[in-house]
Amino acid sequence: MLVTSFEEKLDPRVKRTRKLLTDAFEELVQEKSLHAITVQDIAERATVNRATFYAHFDDKYALMDHLVASSYRETVKNKLADACGFSHENLALLIEATCEFLSRYTSSCHPSDEKYRPLIETQIQAQIKGLLSRWLEEHTNENGPSNIDIEITSTVYSWAIFGAGMQWAQHSNGSTLEDYSADVVSLILDGAPVP
Repeated sequence: MLVTSFEEKLDPRVKRTRKLLTDAFEELVQEKSLHAITVQDIAERATVNRATFYAHFDDKYALMDHLVASSYRETVKNKLADACGFSHENLALLIEATCEFLSRYTSSCHPSDEKYRPLIETQIQAQIKGLLSRWLEEHTNENGPSNIDIEITSTVYSWAIFGAGMQWAQHSNGSTLEDYSADVVSLILDGAPVP
């Protein structure tokens, strides 16, 4: 459910090569800034040639997008296990996974790579929105037509989840992640109390 159909259909050799490239990229990011990493560095570390790199990715930023998206999907998959579909519990687990992922991401981001944060954050937000859209479509298909606009709802919910995840990553306020995610679910589904 969390893996795209395109990824499921990839030839095993393509998967292995992509794994070599992503592993090499992850190692290099630990050693130096994204700006300092070249395609040649990645290809050498992965023991492939540059033509092979370009057969899989347009540039190092496309590789970064792929890595961020697949890492986030893996975090969500591990948190949600086989549970899929729109529910309070799954929404809370999605929030927890997002908080955990963004905490790891913000703590491991190289200081000179701050300018690339918007690219990474856009990819994460798009992944959240995509998953919520699928959940809401499935929910609508199972429960009949509704007057909810899936596009608007998934956009608003995804930005709320992303914002809550960034807040947690930057300023976890002493509460447990479970309590925090429950509060966020209440705000998303019930709205903020009006004074």
